[in-house]
Amino acid sequence: MQMMMMMRRQPQPSQMVISELEQSFTIVKIEDSATELPAGLESLAIIHPQNVSPKLQFAIDQFILGGKPVFLAVDPASQHFKRQANPQQQMMGQPTPNVSSDLPGLLGAYGIAYNPQTIVGDNDNPLPVGGQGNQVVRMPTWLSLRKENFSATALPTAQLKTAWFIESGSLAAKPGSTTTFKPLIETSAAGGEIPAMMLQFAQPDDIAKQIIPSGKKAIAALVTGKFTTAFPDGAPKDEPKKDDPSKPPTPPAPAASGPALTESKGTSTLFVIADTDWLFDDYSLRKMNFFGQTAVEPYNDNLSLASNTLEFLGGSQDLISIRGKGTSLRPFTVVRAMEIEAQKKFQTQLTALDARLAEVNKKLTEMQGKKTEGNRLIATPEMAKAIADFQKQQAAMNGERRQIRRALREDIDGLEKKLLTLNLLATPVLVGAFSFWFYRRRKK
Repeated sequence: MQMMMMMRRQPQPSQMVISELEQSFTIVKIEDSATELPAGLESLAIIHPQNVSPKLQFAIDQFILGGKPVFLAVDPASQHFKRQANPQQQMMGQPTPNVSSDLPGLLGAYGIAYNPQTIVGDNDNPLPVGGQGNQVVRMPTWLSLRKENFSATALPTAQLKTAWFIESGSLAAKPGSTTTFKPLIETSAAGGEIPAMMLQFAQPDDIAKQIIPSGKKAIAALVTGKFTTAFPDGAPKDEPKKDDPSKPPTPPAPAASGPALTESKGTSTLFVIADTDWLFDDYSLRKMNFFGQTAVEPYNDNLSLASNTLEFLGGSQDLISIRGKGTSLRPFTVVRAMEIEAQKKFQTQLTALDARLAEVNKKLTEMQGKKTEGNRLIATPEMAKAIADFQKQQAAMNGERRQIRRALREDIDGLEKKLLTLNLLATPVLVGAFSFWFYRRRKK
């Protein structure tokens, strides 16, 4: 499956979430300075959007109205991206400006209320962290949520046991909204909100006193239904530029093909979560050097949540139930060896299919790139038919590729399940064997 992952700043290559998702998806990265989405995407992941251009927001709007699923992670105060933006100030202990993200026009149009200036706290679920003098500090805005905080009826969260969220925001359905807003992750009833700016000056104990319980706060939600466009006037126009008399006038860009969608074709699906830090290694796992090899120990089910959600949005819902059963059930280093074995079985098919798909994409790009002197596409009936034929081939091969990758995941998860069964049986078998040996020895 092909997915776009749009991020304000690209995460470090070592991030486990990227490595894990690349096993199931073909990820196409794009900067938020772009003005359109790549062709052929089947799902869309947007992480920490900041200052997204109106044209790209319009492309996202049309993508979701067209029935394609979207994963959106916004954040009122991302620790991960704050360190990337101000590494020197962080090292010197100086306060840094808030690094918040939002897509206000889109969220508002889809019936979602989110304030990037407020942060959720929960005195019933603080995350213990190391403070000065080796003291343990309980951070009420760093949440360690448990099974009771996850929706038991939603596939992405039903099997999770614990997850961490760092200075998250909250989500709610706007009054009068016609979309269905289903909370997937919530705080306890002791949840409350505080201004994001307060975190730069207050100590954890002071923050805890400022959190006034006001009921459960949704951190993540699944929003479905018929969405209304955030662009009722159509695609945003280019800002007029002053003409340079020394240069010839620029010809107008070709008009977009087909009328813009004003509402969802069918049922649109949006997963939105008001935190981004949970995706990254610092808050999800620990890496250790074990005899020259990198071993990974998960802190929580954060990466299971990411995998479950994106596979749910991508349509692969049959494998989610065996994920997220506790951190001890995700042996990443062993699974990596399993993936190598399973990959051998399907690599030949994938290689041949990728070669055919690349050839079709190349021909399609060449045909669509032929323009006249007026910078307009030559649209003869023969060329239109050829383009349509190539697009059909492209869609068919994308579907075939998705089936192969799904079969690959089934083999991998099947191997993991077998290993889990062996691990569970190993202890009683060894105990029984030892007992039998000890019994025989005593009789002698």
